[in-house]
Amino acid sequence: MIFLWLVCGGLLLALSTSHFVATGWFSHAHSRSAYRGRMASQWQRRNQAQLARLEAQMNLCEKDQLLWKVLQVVEVDRESQDCCSFYLSDPNGQALASFLPGQYIMVRPALAGRFQATRCYSISSAPDPSFWRITVKRQDCSPTDPGPTAQRGLSGWLHDTIRPGDFLLASRPLGEFVLDENSQRARVMIAAGIGVTPLASMLRRSLETAEHIPLHLYFQARNPRCWPLGKTLHSWQAGHGHFHVTSCFSQTDEDELCQLRNRVTGRILGGYLSGSQICQEVRSVPGAEVNQQPDFYLCGPDAWMRKIRGELHNCGVDAGRLHWESFCAAAPMELPQPELFRPCSVRFDRSQLAVQWDDPQQTIWELARQSGVKIPGGCLTGVCGTCRTKVLSGEVEYVRAPRSPAKQGECFACVARPSSELVLDV
Repeated sequence: MIFLWLVCGGLLLALSTSHFVATGWFSHAHSRSAYRGRMASQWQRRNQAQLARLEAQMNLCEKDQLLWKVLQVVEVDRESQDCCSFYLSDPNGQALASFLPGQYIMVRPALAGRFQATRCYSISSAPDPSFWRITVKRQDCSPTDPGPTAQRGLSGWLHDTIRPGDFLLASRPLGEFVLDENSQRARVMIAAGIGVTPLASMLRRSLETAEHIPLHLYFQARNPRCWPLGKTLHSWQAGHGHFHVTSCFSQTDEDELCQLRNRVTGRILGGYLSGSQICQEVRSVPGAEVNQQPDFYLCGPDAWMRKIRGELHNCGVDAGRLHWESFCAAAPMELPQPELFRPCSVRFDRSQLAVQWDDPQQTIWELARQSGVKIPGGCLTGVCGTCRTKVLSGEVEYVRAPRSPAKQGECFACVARPSSELVLDV
């Protein structure tokens, strides 16, 4: 009998203990769930308040041709060792404006602070009303680099700071380096590094709408770790018999190349791309017409593109079939006649510095940078207006017409050069 009472008492104690533990666990779980709910609700209210504030500020700002919008980052993907993709959508669920494959948007932080720079980033996705994707290469500041710290530091700020749910300011799509969708000629895309981003948009659009047109991608990269969008682009070859992808790595070994060949569709090479080799391969593709040259689209560093364009030209490719875009390069200069060129003095008034302008290929922005004077810069093509500078005296001329006219007494320094003695309020 005593043994029976002990067993019953033990069972009762175990049941009461388990009930106590279960009650405590469920209470704790409910408390944590309620906490997470409160935090999510608080985060949502904070985001809504921030969005309302940003949109109110935008409504107070001067309306210009860039038509800045507040966009929300909905996803961040690591594409390579030094590149991230940011997916942007309208926070109110509205459809985004359409764009032409190859165009870019201007991006800047939706806050006041150090990185109030404006940067151009190509849209690396095909047109889609639900999102725009930009793929950004990190370019950290160097204390020995005389370039504008805020401008170059923006990419690092995006990588380190921006997360899903954050906001950015973006312009409408801009740019004239776009896919000719009316052309029935073969399309050959040649990219180096982050220059692949506008071509990725063109490629995706071509695969969606032009299955009958031969399509080629040649992608130059340093190694498989610095290969933005590389695996994605190679995966697109599967199921598309008219699409051929080649990636060429300049800084890797044969073992790494062999491993990569076993993992991806398409062709993997070591070394450097050659315009003559590309031309020969494109012409040898079955069905290619010798008398109908493809359209070539190039994007990458200036020196690299000059080399590839020269090699293509030597192979007989017409200049009208070559289309290219240079990242972060100043506008091409239309040089004055030698007898008309006159060096002149430029004074940066607030910096108390006077310098001689004697290079007809140099813009005011480049002259200021060389002289250690900081004029903000963004697109360097006269689009964004970041470099707008007050002219105290003198005249300027433009090497490329700005997208919107400068106000009286101002100039766009990135596409302007002096046409007389000049004094600037900087």
